[in-house]
Amino acid sequence: MLFGLFIKNINLMITLEEKQKRIKNALQFSPVCVSVFAWAFDGEKYVKIGRDNHCTCLVGYKSLEFWLIYDSYPETNEEIVQQNMKEFNLPREKVLHLKKLDWSYDFGIAKRYAITKHGSTVKKSWWDIIRLRYLSTLGGIFTK
Repeated sequence: MLFGLFIKNINLMITLEEKQKRIKNALQFSPVCVSVFAWAFDGEKYVKIGRDNHCTCLVGYKSLEFWLIYDSYPETNEEIVQQNMKEFNLPREKVLHLKKLDWSYDFGIAKRYAITKHGSTVKKSWWDIIRLRYLSTLGGIFTK
């Protein structure tokens, strides 16, 4: 747990550009869970005007223009829905929950999940083996 908090604090000190680079890399593998301020619209895109208060799914981006969110709340502005249908060439039911966020949006939290097949073996690095052996000597209190 302490390790996780330490890493989290380090991540708070990275630049917006570095966050964007990491998020774009993560999107190559899966959607990314992100925290956002829900919702403030500037007429074109959603922007951040306060503390994050909502968790949603980042599914794509158009570099230097917008981040694309698939949200649990449907888009209520019919004009935006129609624009998204035209831009993404998708039917209404596929774009109803899509939202564009400003490219400079500073996500508070971004998390990528990975699923491995049950029973598959994940090769551990030498560092993982040493760390797990050390932690197990402490009674395993930090490994859970």
